[in-house]
Amino acid sequence: MKKNPEYIENGGNNSDIPKLIGYEYIVPGGRFNEQYGWDSYMETLGLLTCDIIEPCIGMCENFSFEINNYGKILNANRSYYLCRSQPPFLTDMSLKCFNYLKDKKGIEDLDFLKRIFLAAIKEYYEVWCSEPRLDKLTGLSCYHPEGLGIPPETESSHFEAKLSKYAVKYNVSFAKFQELYNDGKINEPELDEYFLHDRAVRESGHDTSYRLEGKCAYLATIDLNSLLYKYECDIAFVIKNYFNNSLTNHRNEIETSEDWELKSKKRLEAINKYCWDEKEGLFFDYNVKSRKQEPYESVTALWPLWCKLCTKEQAKLLVEKSLPKFEEFGGLVAGTLKSRGEIGLDRPSRQWDFPFGWAPHQILAWEGLENYGYDEIAKRLSYRWCYLITLAFVDYNGIVVEKYNVTKMTDPHKVDAEYGNQGSDFKGVATEGFGWVNASYLLGLNNLDTLGIRALGLVTSPVDFFSKMNFKERKNYGLF
Repeated sequence: MKKNPEYIENGGNNSDIPKLIGYEYIVPGGRFNEQYGWDSYMETLGLLTCDIIEPCIGMCENFSFEINNYGKILNANRSYYLCRSQPPFLTDMSLKCFNYLKDKKGIEDLDFLKRIFLAAIKEYYEVWCSEPRLDKLTGLSCYHPEGLGIPPETESSHFEAKLSKYAVKYNVSFAKFQELYNDGKINEPELDEYFLHDRAVRESGHDTSYRLEGKCAYLATIDLNSLLYKYECDIAFVIKNYFNNSLTNHRNEIETSEDWELKSKKRLEAINKYCWDEKEGLFFDYNVKSRKQEPYESVTALWPLWCKLCTKEQAKLLVEKSLPKFEEFGGLVAGTLKSRGEIGLDRPSRQWDFPFGWAPHQILAWEGLENYGYDEIAKRLSYRWCYLITLAFVDYNGIVVEKYNVTKMTDPHKVDAEYGNQGSDFKGVATEGFGWVNASYLLGLNNLDTLGIRALGLVTSPVDFFSKMNFKERKNYGLF
C-alpha cells in the first residue's frame, strides 16, 4: 500500500514548509510498484470483500486527479505513461465504493460521487470520444494513444528483431539506432505506425497478443466499447438518481440522464451492427480502417455480459456456442488456439493469447454470467481458476503469480512467454501475492458452495471433483 503525494500547506511549527500527504493506493505487486489502471479496479473488488475501503477511495481520487491534471487515467502513475491510458472502469469502481460506504457505514458521500463522475464525464468526452480514439463513421472507440518513439518500459532487447534491419540500413549499432530514432533524427513512417499500434496494445491492457499486434489503434475492440457502454449507463443512472437529473460538466454544460441513455442506445446499436456475429454467437473486434470484423476469438467477447448490453438470446448463444471455446482445465483462456495460430522461433508466444488465463477475464466473466442467470456455470469456472491458484500455492511454497497456463494440470504458474511471470522466481517474487489474482481468489471463493470450498482445501483436481459428483451436485455446477 502506498500514498500518492499532494502538496498542502500544513501549519505546525513549520507552517512555511509544504507537507506531503496523499491518498492510499494499492500496487499490483512484483516489479509493478505504481498504481495501475484496470488493476486498481480488480484490486478494489477484492479489498471491498475484506472490508478495506480507504485505498479504494484513494485510488478513485487519484484517477480523478490524473484526469483533471493530465487529461486521462494513466497507464500507471509514471511520467512516461502520460501519453496513454488504460481500460476505463472508473464509474463502476466509484459506484462500488459509494455503495459500500452507504450500505456498510451509513454514509452517502454525494460529494465524492459527484467529483469522480465529473472526472469520468471529462474522460469520456476528451479521451474516448474524441479523435483519434473515436471513429466517427461507426461511433465506436479505439485504443489510440499519443506519443512517439520506443516504449521506455521495455527491456533493451525487446524490439531487437524489429529494429535490427534499420540499424543495418543506417550502418549504426542497434543501441545507436534506438537513440537516433527516439531523438527524432531518423524518419521512418513505417516504424512510427508500428509503435503507434504497440502503444495502443499497451493502452488496451492486453500487452501483448496476436489479436492486436500491428493493428490495435485501428480496432474498435469489443472490450473497450463494452466498458464505454457501461460508462454511459452508469452516468445516466447517477445523474437521474442522485443529482435531480441535472449535472453541470467541466464545459459548464448541463448533463441529463436522457442525454446519456441516448449515448448508450447509439453505442449498443453500433456494437450489434459492427461487432456481433449471430452465426458464430460471438462478439468480435471491428477494424475501422479495413471496415471489417476481425476473426480473432477473444474471451473479452464475454464482457458484454458483464456490462449487460446483451439480449437474453445473445447471452444464450454466447454461453452455448462460444463459452466452450474458452473453457479449459483451469478456467477461461484469453483466446482460442485457432485464433492464435502456430508459434515458433519467428513467431513467439504472446502472454495474452492461448494457453494463458488472466484474473480480470475470469472476474468479469463470472459476474457477467451471473447477470444473466448462469450462476452454476460461474461457480464451475470459479472452481477451475481457484484450483490452479491453490495448486501452485501449495506445491511451490506460497507462490501467487500474475497469470497462469490454464491448460496445464501441473505447474500452471510456469509461463514461458515474453515477460515471464511476476512472482514466479526469487528475483521477482511477490510475497504479498499479486493484486488482481488475490482479488480473483477471494471473489471465486465467494462463488463456491461448501462442497467446492472443501474440495479446494483438499486440492482436488477439477477432473476428479466433477467426475465424482451426483446428479444434483453436477447441476449446481452447470454440468449436464
